[in-house]
Amino acid sequence: MMSAAPPQDRGHPPIDFPFSGVASWEGPTWVEFYEGGIGHPMTTLWLGHRVRDGRAHLSVGTHNQRLDGWRLEEDLAFDCLFVLSERMRPDSRAVQFPPGFNKVQIDHVHALSLDWQNWPTLPCTVDDSDAVMSYQRYAWGWAGFIAEVGVAGVKLVGVDVEPETVRLETVREPRRYGFDPTGRLSVDDLYDRRERGEDPRLPLPWSTTVHADHRALIEQHDLG
Repeated sequence: MMSAAPPQDRGHPPIDFPFSGVASWEGPTWVEFYEGGIGHPMTTLWLGHRVRDGRAHLSVGTHNQRLDGWRLEEDLAFDCLFVLSERMRPDSRAVQFPPGFNKVQIDHVHALSLDWQNWPTLPCTVDDSDAVMSYQRYAWGWAGFIAEVGVAGVKLVGVDVEPETVRLETVREPRRYGFDPTGRLSVDDLYDRRERGEDPRLPLPWSTTVHADHRALIEQHDLG
């Protein structure tokens, strides 16, 4: 069993599970972020993919944890929707949501995740084999998951990349994402890379506006 890192370590041990990316992607690719306790094996590795000369992007999160007492699909549904909902937030310096909105949005995400069995589904491919993706749209993007992949499924978040176009594959050349999964993976390195201007993401077009889905939650719960 892989041992935990020292408490002061700002990283994760090397990855010991297969992880997925988008097959034959043309455009910038990078490591977005890690999920899991600092100093402990990560529970999800998120890889980013952006089209060349555009803002359309697709995030792929390989999940590596099954929670006792949770259906795997419910866990995947909540995680991918939560990531999407956070990504859909406008810049707080430009738009202020009313008090109570954060809880309302999380409750909305939780309710949708409990109803994962009624999410729309689409056929997709993983390593050239047929699979089924469940997905849900929110604001300017969509969130989806494929439960029957790898150790504990794959989560996806897409913006201006339609879910029916998704083709995944096991990553054989992690260097194209700019990292080495056989070494310690430092959270600080991700932040340092962004500060040096190496973050391949672009400013998002919704950073100064509120989506109709946000307004609907505000009105539904009388938040003002």
